[in-house]
Amino acid sequence: MGFFFGDPFGRAEIVEYQAKSNILKVEVLALPENNQPASFRGAVGRFDFSASLDKQKTKTNEPINLKFEISGTGNIKLVELPPFELPNGFEKYDPKVDEQIDRSGKISGTKKLSILIPRVAGTREISPIEFSYFDPEKDLPQTNQIKILM
Repeated sequence: MGFFFGDPFGRAEIVEYQAKSNILKVEVLALPENNQPASFRGAVGRFDFSASLDKQKTKTNEPINLKFEISGTGNIKLVELPPFELPNGFEKYDPKVDEQIDRSGKISGTKKLSILIPRVAGTREISPIEFSYFDPEKDLPQTNQIKILM
């Protein structure tokens, strides 16, 4: 015979008890609707955005790896790669996503996205890519812009 909470006689009693926790107040800022950049996709926090190519020159029909890195503090799990257009003759593949998220204290981390791009002969330029986020400490939208020449 098992013991219920250490009672050797197996007696149990159900007691109804109303418990109440301390009041927790949370201030929720509204996202600004005025002056919101077109590239804003809901990222909230403080982020850095960078892009790089694994090589500047390649032969026709060899891939180039275009890597994007978004790092910082905020809702990084929900951060999306901003849309961008490729020059004619290029094809965009689904990105491979690598996330490293630290949930101790403020949520922070790095999100790396890489996209393989088949190439064509000649020099090509990708239109500027914008990543925007809302910084609640500054109460302002922030925008980073990257321009890539291949």
